[in-house]
Amino acid sequence: MLKRTRKNHPTKRRRLMEELFGDDKEMDDEEEEDSFEEYESDESDEELSRPQRQPNKERNHVEGHEKLMKDYFDKDSTYNDRDFERRFRLRKERVLMIIDDMEASFPYFVQKPINQYYHPKLKQPNCLLQFSTTNSTLPHIMRLEAGKLSEWMDGMMKEIPLEPNVEKTAKILVSQVKGKIYATSSKCTHYGASLVNGVLAPDGCLTCPWHGAKFSVCKEGDIEDAPGLNALQPFPVVIENGAVFVEADPELVKATQFGRTPVKCSKSSTPPHLPNQPPGVVVIGGGSGGHYFVEEIRKLNYNRSVTLISQENNLPIDRTKLSKVLITDPSKIAFRDEAFYRDTEIDIQIGKKVTKIDLQSQSVSLSDGTTIEYSKLVVATGGVARRLPIAGADLEGISVMREVGDAEKIQSMMTGGSAEKKKRIALIGSSFISMELAICAAKKENVQVHVIGMDPIPLAKILGDKIGFAIRKNHEKSGVIFHLDAHLEKFIPSESHPSHVGGVALKGGQVVECDGVVLGVGVMPNTDLLKDAGIALEKDGSVVVDEFLRVKDSKAQKAVYAIGDIAKYPDLLTDGALVRIEHWNVAGNHGRAAAQNIAREHNQEGLVAFTKPAIFWSAQGEQLRYVGTGKASQWQDVIIDGSPDELNFVAYYFKDDCVVAVATMKRDPLMVQAAELFARKKFPSVSEIRKGMDLMSLKL
Repeated sequence: MLKRTRKNHPTKRRRLMEELFGDDKEMDDEEEEDSFEEYESDESDEELSRPQRQPNKERNHVEGHEKLMKDYFDKDSTYNDRDFERRFRLRKERVLMIIDDMEASFPYFVQKPINQYYHPKLKQPNCLLQFSTTNSTLPHIMRLEAGKLSEWMDGMMKEIPLEPNVEKTAKILVSQVKGKIYATSSKCTHYGASLVNGVLAPDGCLTCPWHGAKFSVCKEGDIEDAPGLNALQPFPVVIENGAVFVEADPELVKATQFGRTPVKCSKSSTPPHLPNQPPGVVVIGGGSGGHYFVEEIRKLNYNRSVTLISQENNLPIDRTKLSKVLITDPSKIAFRDEAFYRDTEIDIQIGKKVTKIDLQSQSVSLSDGTTIEYSKLVVATGGVARRLPIAGADLEGISVMREVGDAEKIQSMMTGGSAEKKKRIALIGSSFISMELAICAAKKENVQVHVIGMDPIPLAKILGDKIGFAIRKNHEKSGVIFHLDAHLEKFIPSESHPSHVGGVALKGGQVVECDGVVLGVGVMPNTDLLKDAGIALEKDGSVVVDEFLRVKDSKAQKAVYAIGDIAKYPDLLTDGALVRIEHWNVAGNHGRAAAQNIAREHNQEGLVAFTKPAIFWSAQGEQLRYVGTGKASQWQDVIIDGSPDELNFVAYYFKDDCVVAVATMKRDPLMVQAAELFARKKFPSVSEIRKGMDLMSLKL
């Protein structure tokens, strides 16, 4: 029985149950309109106490049906989906609206956005209903016209403003897929890009033009690819008299511009770490792979315990913002707050270190002495920032960039100084970490930035000489000083503070004086736990996994997954060769894929291979976008359309006659179109690119 709380008011519950289980006669339009008014949200207790219409059935009959529903949702229930549909097919639109207004007061439904519902036993939410009433009978609902039906065609997208004559008004995105029109919120839930400028595939997958986040407009805006965390908000579409309309509550449109609120855990999981309970999933690592895993597996209604263990002292964060903007408050860049993990029944343990993995007993030991058993283990430990084994490496004022504490140290290096006497920061390495920190530091008037790199041109190994040189020139306009083709000899102590670094000595006698040093020289796979457990590692310290991201070593017993920087997996987009890709978004998609496979195995369904191309981005120049296959690092030559010097181009990197990567600036959404072509194995040949093939003209 429900507790007597404001949200679970017994009178309101009884009214809902009467509505759901009342007699099955059809209602006329007038009665139906009255019933919607009766269930307006935010009713006060005083309003609830007003005289009610007489129930259709006796209360004990209602409570009997309540028990029936509870039995239906029991994991051992013999009821099937057809039984459910027979019971609830009448007045379905009313049921959906009532549940939405009840704000999950009804315990056996999971709250979903307006006009959707699902329950834990269904594999997927029921399809979006499309209202067809002549006039909206719902309170606060507006009708927004989206043009004539005859004007629409598959693949078409259009933004509909909530207030046509108001600047920066909220908008709804309307799109057509396979002859059906859908409406969703219009902004990407990652950084807010307008999705109308993205790529809509024939299967209804809509990809953000900036960073590759992908959503399904046909599946209530659900997430298909990282980095988006929240799904899009769907809205009902009405086709009437040859015109297309979207029905929406204006407040809901405004509140969900950047996606809908995450749904709470739909079914209580097994309480973690209790005796005589089946073990669940344990995740080691609080990076993007670990977080996207735990969030995805809960969305899939996995009903055992989910535990995430992170040795960092903060909740999982968007680590990309550390090097891009040097945010030192972890709460500002956390994926979710504590309430989210509590509501989704994710046992998150921060500030703790896993000391041992026992493959035989399927358990992990923690630094606080506790032991946790698992049915599945996900190792998402990421990389360890490299240090340089040279003289003076132990001096104060030398930092890496990996965690919040590192960002705090770097901010401290840049504190003080003035426009006349600037703080001098030496960035070691000319790849992405150093180059992104250079952008951030160069914006400060009191800081002078030096980039010291072994390569003659920054980023040339990835982007080529022309683009690398153009990026260098762009940095130099901001005052960044480059020392390239340089080899470090040692770090020199400061004359005034001998324990603190005061300069970087290069071979050849040059000394770059500085007040602080940041090492951006790559990472090593953090796989000591797996090695100590007896798992065989590759020469680079990575671990081999299969196409489902399971550790291949037989000692893992197909119960251990490895994701992110540590995983060497078969690249099924090319020839299946093993690849390891150190990209933040790859780790996020690994996490989602591993979660889907563990949930599928739990439900005795077949596993799905990981086949996504690698997407990354950087604030270099005019926002660099990049997508590649596992062969991207093996490129032999590049075709450039546009001008790198003007930071406006698309570059095609190829090996033999196959394009293996694409980089762009100011060419959105060409990068995500390329990603879709890679994923579908439809990318044109190099000879076709040379002839001027336009990727945007190709059908997916």
